[in-house]
Amino acid sequence: MYRNRSGSNTASPLNHQKATYANDLNRSPSSSSTSGDENTENTADEEDSEDYCKGGYHPVQVGEQYNNGKYTVVRKLGWGHFSTVWLSKDNTNGRHVALKVVRSAAHYTETALDEIKLLSKV
Repeated sequence: MYRNRSGSNTASPLNHQKATYANDLNRSPSSSSTSGDENTENTADEEDSEDYCKGGYHPVQVGEQYNNGKYTVVRKLGWGHFSTVWLSKDNTNGRHVALKVVRSAAHYTETALDEIKLLSKV
């Protein structure tokens, strides 16, 4: 199950860059408060901001481009135990895709590789 959250802005070692995107795409639904209370603690609907660290989630921002500009992040779809998932545009064919960004700890990478093998068989 995936859930929404608000992200932090830190540098990334991955090959990506900011893109200029229309104002309506620059604001992720996860960046606005649905409760009306800006000071509420994280709930089960949000991952912890402390998990954005070495071995944790990678901070992704709307408008960033990945894979040498092939994909542009449109908005966050959700998150799970070992990844976040982002609606992205494939700039080569104009289609929308889901970009899954796995946490960086080694055991999450192993799990992601297992998932790739499983999905390839299906």
